[in-house]
Amino acid sequence: MVNKARAEAFSDGVFAIILTLLPVIIITIFGVEVGKELEHATDDELWHEMLKHRSLFLSFFLSAGVLGASYLSHHVMFELFSRSINRIMLLLNYLYILVVVFVPFSAYMLGKYWYDDFSVVLYSTNIIVVGLAESLMLYYALASREIENGDYTVSHLGQALLGQLTPVVFSALAIIVTLFLDKNIVPIVLLAVSPVVGVAILCVNVGKEGIQNPEEG
Repeated sequence: MVNKARAEAFSDGVFAIILTLLPVIIITIFGVEVGKELEHATDDELWHEMLKHRSLFLSFFLSAGVLGASYLSHHVMFELFSRSINRIMLLLNYLYILVVVFVPFSAYMLGKYWYDDFSVVLYSTNIIVVGLAESLMLYYALASREIENGDYTVSHLGQALLGQLTPVVFSALAIIVTLFLDKNIVPIVLLAVSPVVGVAILCVNVGKEGIQNPEEG
């Protein structure tokens, strides 16, 4: 078996670094695009530039929402469904982290070029792959005889799956709307709402029956 604590520490560290870099990326891009134009700007000019670059802030909130939902879902899965890991689970976790770290870029593309089909499809596909990667981890944790499962209930399992797959469904709908229906704001709304719904489902899951630590089980 593999040391689970190291895998969790690695995952937590990656999430922490990404979330730390998000505002740095926004500040850097904003500074590069605006330059010294606003060095002595008035309040109205600053507000105008903020609105002009609202896509950057949209990408920040989208990234933060998706990463927060992914982190919570990842935490719940490791506490309830995978109290031990093997090398295959370690590899699956690494692949999951790889697609998660791509979220800030795809979210930036969506925020910058929200009117472009490619950006919507790129971001939506990224979210779909993140959800499917975590669902694959959950499936393996339940199917493998080497993985020790926690004291979860059918309700825990159902809500964990809903939390993971809700963003997948919303993202798939966003792709369908973008490619086959009239161009409008609906895809952006679907993508913005999906992490909120996912977090809400997972919070209900944790709140109703709680998560027991191995020492308490």
